[in-house]
Amino acid sequence: MKKILTAFALAIVSTWGLYAQPAVILNHEAQVVVNSPVDVKYSVVERIRINEENMLPLADFVYYTDAFKSISSFSGTIEQGGKVIKKIKQSDLYTRADSDAFADDSFINVYSPSATLPFEVEYKYTISLRKAVASFPNFVPVVAELVPVKHASYVIKAPADYTIGYHASFEPAIAKEKGNSVYTWEINDFPGYVLEHNMPEAVSIVPHVYSCPMDFRFAGTGGSQSSWKEAGAWLHSIEPKDSSLPESMVSTVHRLTEGCTSDLEKLRALYGWLGENTRYVSIQLGIGGYAPMSPSLVCKTGYGDCKALSFLLKKMLEEAGVSSEYVIVSTDRKKVLDNYSSIGQMNHAMLCVPLQKDTVWVECTNPSYPLGYRHEGIAGHQVVLVKDDGGELVNVPDYDGDLKVDSDYAKIELSADGSAHVRATRTRRLESAESYIKFTEKERKDIQESLSRFLACVAEDLTMDSFRTNFDEYQGTPDFIPEASVSFHFYSSNLAKAAGDRLFMPAMLTNIGMTSQRGARLHDLVFNYEGTESYNYEIAIPDGFTVDALPESKHLATAFMDLDISFSTEGNIVKVLVTLSNHKAKLQAASYNEYRRFVKDFNKATASTIVLKKA
Repeated sequence: MKKILTAFALAIVSTWGLYAQPAVILNHEAQVVVNSPVDVKYSVVERIRINEENMLPLADFVYYTDAFKSISSFSGTIEQGGKVIKKIKQSDLYTRADSDAFADDSFINVYSPSATLPFEVEYKYTISLRKAVASFPNFVPVVAELVPVKHASYVIKAPADYTIGYHASFEPAIAKEKGNSVYTWEINDFPGYVLEHNMPEAVSIVPHVYSCPMDFRFAGTGGSQSSWKEAGAWLHSIEPKDSSLPESMVSTVHRLTEGCTSDLEKLRALYGWLGENTRYVSIQLGIGGYAPMSPSLVCKTGYGDCKALSFLLKKMLEEAGVSSEYVIVSTDRKKVLDNYSSIGQMNHAMLCVPLQKDTVWVECTNPSYPLGYRHEGIAGHQVVLVKDDGGELVNVPDYDGDLKVDSDYAKIELSADGSAHVRATRTRRLESAESYIKFTEKERKDIQESLSRFLACVAEDLTMDSFRTNFDEYQGTPDFIPEASVSFHFYSSNLAKAAGDRLFMPAMLTNIGMTSQRGARLHDLVFNYEGTESYNYEIAIPDGFTVDALPESKHLATAFMDLDISFSTEGNIVKVLVTLSNHKAKLQAASYNEYRRFVKDFNKATASTIVLKKA
């Protein structure tokens, strides 16, 4: 079955009956048996009850195989009312090449049961891992919201002198059995979870086991994961033996960097070439899951994955006399798992280039990112530098919250019938600016949809007037902040509501309302974002109208957010200024009423109305 652990945080809920739940994991027993460092068997018996149609995908069997991993046995049953209505054979599996991967030996194996609800499906299968075992399959039996687990277990059986490492939500029972060490994790009657906003990381709530051999063999190579230094040493050892650039590429490097007076100029020139002449493909399986393709192969084909493109740029920089370090990182998690130096938790590779004034973290899979910018997937993350003498765990600097400033400005020409012509400028910085990379290359309808998405009115005849970025202005200094600014105008036929001799104009042109859950809060609230949003509106009062009532200016403050909203007049202009400041914070679940009160006050303030009256 699919093992899906969402990036959303999760919360435990009370247990319901089998038929009240949309689905139930009745049993999930997984066992890893290590016969040798290059011969591992992974056997699973799992049984799930499907009660509701929206849970049918959970009953699917989906497994990826490659040259180092195969399905050695597979069977199953579908039951209704306690009777077997179908026996599933290995020949029932649908197998096709994995089109998302470059490797031609990777396959996806699928079975989707068909039966009238409710039904139970059970799978029994064994996966043979051979020649390449750097990590064991993860144990995450909780598969979806509101789905409880009646019983689940995970067993690793390995020779006593075969050391394993693990990161788990609870400690195993450890026993000795005929010269083997046996690690057993078991859970019973796990009640399930619901999704709640602003929750802790899933890894801190859901039962899980991540495990790996400390010393391993992988595709004819040997390595250790006892520390990041050792893991990095292995990654360095499997770099392509033929890492030299083709002669044509050597010539290209010298042509591109001829006349460059600094390492930054060389980096900019080579980074630009990479973006124009290569494309990204995914290569995740086999030795290709950890080792880069050779530079000559990338130059020949014109494509590569994150490892290959990063390694190619490293060699190009080396040819130009610029030093750099190959980097592995998890783009999903800022902090690596404690006391667990398994390379399996990393999902991306990039490059670190130390310059005279700054260290540049270079994203090679998308060279449209501004050079010098630490994008959202790496800023503040722990990464491993793969150096000649091994790996080194370091932190990529995050950006201070006071640098994360987004702003909207709008001049609103209001008419007596409630219609309006609006001229607006939207400015975004740092991660908010990422969606504006190659913005002008989008289709007109996509640009219109993007600019109107959060407006509190229907934007008719929306037209972009100008677009400006500083994406190419990095000069090698750490204070470079990517910024995009777009100006546009549109017409709204009903921005304000006319009633008698009055116009009722919403205070906000942009929807920024907050929501809260009605039920009891189950887990603490975690706020991880720091930054400021400002909204500045100038509303021109129609001829013949005066201000009848302005909303009250407000200041609201909590540990996680401050709101300042003010209203004033200057001649025939009503000015609205809103500043929203977000803070990193944590609130206990018992304080959720405090959050609710803030949301209520926030929405009341931002949903207020300006009233104009005919003179």
